Amino acid sequence: MSSLELFSKVQPYHSLVKLNIDLYRLVIFYNLKHFESVTSLSDSFVRFVKYHKEINTDQKRFYIDFIDHFKKLLKLNLDDNRYQEPGLFKIETQSKINLPLKTWFLEKLDEMDLTK
Repeated sequence: MSSLELFSKVQPYHSLVKLNIDLYRLVIFYNLKHFESVTSLSDSFVRFVKYHKEINTDQKRFYIDFIDHFKKLLKLNLDDNRYQEPGLFKIETQSKINLPLKTWFLEKLDEMDLTK
């Protein structure tokens, strides 16, 4: 059974559990290069964070910061005419203090440097 199948069986008891599951689902979709799924999930993720009343302002900022960073990584990966060099984005990533899955972001940026 795959990670995605296991995540689909989880019934989150709290909105933060759902958000954390979605973080990992985004990473899995990205790693599998299922970019349509990434786009769809990231859009629903943002809507959930913005409009869910259980999530306080600090948590909203935390998750929105993640998704903004994630979308920059996605754009950097998909865009041949890169709007930003991976090295500059890596510096930005390293400077983030509370970025969820920061190590994963840095690994993806290192992979981009290798394929340059």
